[in-house]
Amino acid sequence: MAQKQNDLFYKIDNVKTTIPAYSAQTGTVTTDGIYVGGTGTTFTTELKRGDWIVSLSGDEVRQIDSVTSDIIAQLTHPFTVELSGSALNVIKKFDLNIKEISVVIPLKDSAGTEYAFGEINGVELETGLPLTYSKGDRSGSSGYDMIDPLIADATGTVINVSILK
Repeated sequence: MAQKQNDLFYKIDNVKTTIPAYSAQTGTVTTDGIYVGGTGTTFTTELKRGDWIVSLSGDEVRQIDSVTSDIIAQLTHPFTVELSGSALNVIKKFDLNIKEISVVIPLKDSAGTEYAFGEINGVELETGLPLTYSKGDRSGSSGYDMIDPLIADATGTVINVSILK
């Protein structure tokens, strides 16, 4: 496949994050089922329907269904564990207009040391075995033609990421 100008190739090194990467927004959030309450937030300018709120501690992302005001929003599905005073970390809907995400942990670093296993969405990713997610792999029918965000845990290792648009 030909490389497009907006394709991304990067490395996640010794950190837990999302693919595509989330961005920190203003304020903190608390959830109660599908309802999101904000403190010091500006939901009407920072969130849109289809964006995703990230809970790295819970290994979950949930999609925004609606934004009512700067402090009230609604999710399509609740988090497994409610958020309480959590940082507002968001993946923007337009960041998910991608065809494919591929991830792999290299076998060894430049010094010949083997890398440790990592995790994608809580499932162990062995070194040297690539995983690819594409639009056809999508579970659920959100009405949006996109790949759901991934939680990548590269704590103690490295994960190479390729995003094809």
